[in-house]
Amino acid sequence: MADLADLVLATGAVGTAAFGVVEGAKSFRCIAMMGYRHVSSLLERLGLSGVLERAYGSHVEDMLEALYRKDARELGRMIRQGVRIGLRSDDARLISTHLGWEKALVDALSHAVARIPQPEALTRVSDQEGGPGASLPLSDADRGVIARFELAIDSRIEAATFAADKTFAGRARWAAAWVAISLSLFAAAAGVTLEPTPATPLGWLESLERNWVWALVIGIAATPLAPIAKDLARTLQAARRAIGSAA
Repeated sequence: MADLADLVLATGAVGTAAFGVVEGAKSFRCIAMMGYRHVSSLLERLGLSGVLERAYGSHVEDMLEALYRKDARELGRMIRQGVRIGLRSDDARLISTHLGWEKALVDALSHAVARIPQPEALTRVSDQEGGPGASLPLSDADRGVIARFELAIDSRIEAATFAADKTFAGRARWAAAWVAISLSLFAAAAGVTLEPTPATPLGWLESLERNWVWALVIGIAATPLAPIAKDLARTLQAARRAIGSAA
C-alpha cells in the first residue's frame, strides 16, 4: 500500500511537471492562442473589428491577443467596453442585422445610436450647456433598444470567450498528456540504459519492454492524477493504517 501511494505521488509529479512545461510554452504563439479563433471569428462575423479599432486604435488586434494570453475574461470585458465606445449608427445597423434582428428593430437601434452625441459633440455641449448628462436626447424606447442590443452583444462575447477558454483548457490537457508520456518514455529509456546489462539479449529485451510498458501507463495516468495525487496518496496511506490497526 505504501509503494502504491509513492507511485501515485510520483505519477502526479510527472503530470504537474507536464502542465508546467505547457504553461511555460505559452510564450509560443501556437500554444498561447489555442482557442482564440472563437473570438476572432465572432469579431469578423459581426463586423466588430472596425468598432474596436475606432475605440482602441490601430493596434487593437495586438492588444486583444495579449489580453487573451493573460485572461480570457478580461478580454471579454475589454471587447464589451470597446463596442460601447466605438459604436456608430451604421455599425449598429450592420451588427444587429447579423444578429438576425427584424428590420423595425434594426431601424430603431440605428436611430437611437445616431442620437447619442459623439465625444467631440459632448465636449461642445458641455462647454455650452453645463454638462453632457442632461443633453442626451434619448427616449425610453431608445434606451430600451440600446439595452437590448448591449445584452445581445454581451451574450455573444461571453459565449465566444467561454468557448475559447474551454478549447484552450482541453488542448492544454492533451498537450500536457503528450509531454507526460514523452517524459515517462525518456525516463524509461534512460533507466534501461543505466541498468546493468542482462546476461542474454532476451533478458535485455524483456527489461526494456517492462520499462516502456510502465512508462506508458504512468504517462497516460499522469495528467488526470496531477490535481488529486496528494489527496489520493493520503487516502491510500490512511487506508493502510486503518487496515494495520484492524489487523
